[in-house]
Amino acid sequence: MRLLQIPVAMMIALSFAQPTLAQEKTPGQKQPCEPAVRSTLERLYAAWGELNPEKAAPFYDKDPNLLFFDVAPLKYTGWSEYAAGVPKAFAPYNSAVFRLNDDLQVHCHGDLAWAAATWHGDLTKKDGSKDHMDGRYTAVLTKQRNQWLVMHEQMSLPAPGQ
Repeated sequence: MRLLQIPVAMMIALSFAQPTLAQEKTPGQKQPCEPAVRSTLERLYAAWGELNPEKAAPFYDKDPNLLFFDVAPLKYTGWSEYAAGVPKAFAPYNSAVFRLNDDLQVHCHGDLAWAAATWHGDLTKKDGSKDHMDGRYTAVLTKQRNQWLVMHEQMSLPAPGQ
């Protein structure tokens, strides 16, 4: 009887693994959510270029317990804290252009997606001087009401001198 339990257990395990295995992509094959997530993130970066959190707000999940890690400060808890804090970081600037680089990778599993890329920013200060920066970006998105929303993100800059 014990010998019969092992093949049955293996068949059950494989039946649960089959849907996961079917979602694996072959080299060069795009994830099904990639075009929509890519578009969402590109529009998000364009919105942040306006230096106004209200423009970026439609791209974020509003759960008050979500964490967002921006370049500074250490973290924001929930969209309302994020929206209130970012204007302080943008205060010295009057314009900006942010863009994701062409190394964006998107992975999806059902209604969840995660993305990673490097980004570039060109910012103009109110005194006319310019800042250029390159950084790293990772995001977790959830599909809600047929649109992708950022539910976690982390932005970082390389250590000085790198």
